[in-house]
Amino acid sequence: AYPLVRLAVLALVWAFAHHIFAGLRHLALDAHWGTDRRRARLSSLAVMLASGLATLLAAWRLFA
Repeated sequence: AYPLVRLAVLALVWAFAHHIFAGLRHLALDAHWGTDRRRARLSSLAVMLASGLATLLAAWRLFA
């Protein structure tokens, strides 16, 4: 019912999703997967896209 609370929840969802996906990326880097520059940049882009998609799905659920 409160739009500002929904926005705050959405920001927390983004932060949590980004934290989870970035953590998975760092685990992969620790296993020496994707350590060259091209793959590292692609994996960072994948983290941003995945966290953005998770946030969009949460926004759709919160505001629909």
